Amino acid sequence: MPSGSRRGGSHRRSSRRISRVGGTHFSTRRNISNSSNLSRNRIGGPAVFFYGGNTISNNGKKFGIIFILVLIAFFIALFCGISISNAKENIEFIKSDYSYYQNFIDRAEVNGYIEDATITDIIYNEDVNRYYFTYEIRYGYNNILEGYTFSVYTESEISNFKIGQIIKVAVDSNVINQFTDSIPLDYKDMPIENDGEYSKEVRSKLINTIILSTGLIVIFVLIVIIVLKKSKPQKVEENPDSNVNNETEKTVCEYCGSTISKQDDKCPNCGASTR
Repeated sequence: MPSGSRRGGSHRRSSRRISRVGGTHFSTRRNISNSSNLSRNRIGGPAVFFYGGNTISNNGKKFGIIFILVLIAFFIALFCGISISNAKENIEFIKSDYSYYQNFIDRAEVNGYIEDATITDIIYNEDVNRYYFTYEIRYGYNNILEGYTFSVYTESEISNFKIGQIIKVAVDSNVINQFTDSIPLDYKDMPIENDGEYSKEVRSKLINTIILSTGLIVIFVLIVIIVLKKSKPQKVEENPDSNVNNETEKTVCEYCGSTISKQDDKCPNCGASTR
């Protein structure tokens, strides 16, 4: 499959063997050299934050924990949001490509733009767990137009193809040149779910959506728990010293005027009875 001007210049590889990590979508709209580049806006590396000091008040600690959790939630949302956005964009791009080549084959069959091509290599794309193959179309005087399929074949499906096998491909006109676009006819009967890149992007979108939703819910619950816990009135612990009488109650001796305890029966100074 893709060959010619629409495929981002893949015809320029006519003199060299296609890379074993290829077999992905190319377009003049956007050049994606392999499926690992589909999420090219990935945030690189973890972000580390430090917070705290030698002394911190209860209110400051509460604010600090909430602040850190909010930061974590923000970066989770940012990372997953970018990944989800990229996945959506790539899914729409692959759908557009799929629709284009379905119509491409229909036009070729109506107009008789069908050519023979020879399979030159069968390659496994580890990124999407699918196989693809390369092929060549000979035209003119010893000229070769190279093309390659998308990564759409499972192991059992690719076993139906052999290197050197002749297959039918649809082309965009009855005049073949280095700008001719082409695609094997079997792509017409292939559901888009067979495309390894499409399935990968759908999974990426789903996983990141789940992570985003779960992460935000967990952070929200943690923040609520912290706020509720910190907002509860703290039980004031009684000072142990407050339970101790400051002093024993005192009184004055009626006879000598000395200060004595009310608990004493006699004045320790003059010996007079206090009862």
